[in-house]
Amino acid sequence: SCPKFTYNELWELETKFWDNFLYPANLEQAKVVNSTFFAENVQGRVDITRNFPGRELNTEYLFGLFTDPNSVSLLNVPVSYEITEFTANDYIAAATTVVMFNSSLFEIVVPVTIDTFIAWNDRQEILQYDATFRWFGFLLDTLVAAAAKKLGAPSRVEAITTLTHTLATGICQEHDKYCTGASKQYGDNAECMNFLTGSIRFGQDYELGRNTLLCRSVHQQMVQYRPEVHCPHIGPAGGGMCVDDQTYEEKALEKYFTNAPFVSGTP
Repeated sequence: SCPKFTYNELWELETKFWDNFLYPANLEQAKVVNSTFFAENVQGRVDITRNFPGRELNTEYLFGLFTDPNSVSLLNVPVSYEITEFTANDYIAAATTVVMFNSSLFEIVVPVTIDTFIAWNDRQEILQYDATFRWFGFLLDTLVAAAAKKLGAPSRVEAITTLTHTLATGICQEHDKYCTGASKQYGDNAECMNFLTGSIRFGQDYELGRNTLLCRSVHQQMVQYRPEVHCPHIGPAGGGMCVDDQTYEEKALEKYFTNAPFVSGTP
């Protein structure tokens, strides 16, 4: 049976999560690999990327993704947050959180609005969550414009070209450093660069879980934690993470969450 927390308890659980999402607290969680914030069988979904099952994967993606202030990344580290909308009952909380990210690559601090539904189990572990990045297309355009300014590119097209090269360089550096032996995806650095800059698309705002450069840029951040798992994600085949495996209808109609109802109080 699903637990019945008080409103205040759910507020505490919500804020505790976001407190640990911020840098450098997220670094401590990422190092654990199996964060106790998550249930063993946690189911996570992020609209712009894809579904993330299991504790290990969620620890890496939610806590490990934004731990390096110096990495080649669109959004480096989250530095503060404010919950602007919140309601909760039983074991579910719905919230809107505005997270300030420091993008050291582009030398800007940018607000990112994230809508979440989170369900907790009786051990106060996150059982499942559904997250949406609000206005992400607008955000991506803003980041590309910041890139244009920083990289000295006069137009959006040139900014994307320059940014493509910058992101690909970062991915290929990580590959050369961590993806060795059986985990190796590219013959050499040139092959890696050629593939990332010429064989796949840059990616639109909804394509961070599809066969794009943006998707591989996300997964690049995780390679250092478990190369044997994450190297394939930045490789040519996408490792099941950066692949065009869903139509729009399949995504919209998918019944993903099976751990508990996301409509509390249903019989």
